Amino acid sequence: LAQAQADLEAAVRNDSTRAAAWGALALVRAARGDLAQAERDARTGLAMDTYLRDAPTILLALYAANLVNGAMDEAWNWCNRGERDFPTDVRFVECRLTLLAEDERRTPDPRVAWDLVAQANKLDPPDRARATGRPWLPIYREMMAAIVTARAGDAAELEPGHQPRA
Repeated sequence: LAQAQADLEAAVRNDSTRAAAWGALALVRAARGDLAQAERDARTGLAMDTYLRDAPTILLALYAANLVNGAMDEAWNWCNRGERDFPTDVRFVECRLTLLAEDERRTPDPRVAWDLVAQANKLDPPDRARATGRPWLPIYREMMAAIVTARAGDAAELEPGHQPRA
């Protein structure tokens, strides 16, 4: 990571307009625990990304880095910004679903979780995911909603319209 950071720092010194390099540098800094600088690098990358070509990936990387580091408020901020700026990108629906499952400070709401599963499945249908070799995505969505449901203590609502198995 130290060498990657040095290489990326050199890259942005040589060409400060390289959004992807700023995004990668943000990821490396986040992995090394320097979230403040990672966020500054990501913001620079977003500012350099005139056509927003790399923005979804940068926003997702920052969401994930903050999630892993337990910075839930920042994870929510990056996820919400991604959803606002890229409403048809299913990854931002999935990050909201993940945060509903992982952020224990928030009251779990199974109805919202299952609505997010339905929204994600509309944007990226499970049969298309399976056909393209990504079968884990629909299962992941359902697992996150099940976690929210379990956290709510609502065993009767494992999935909208379905009864739990006896």
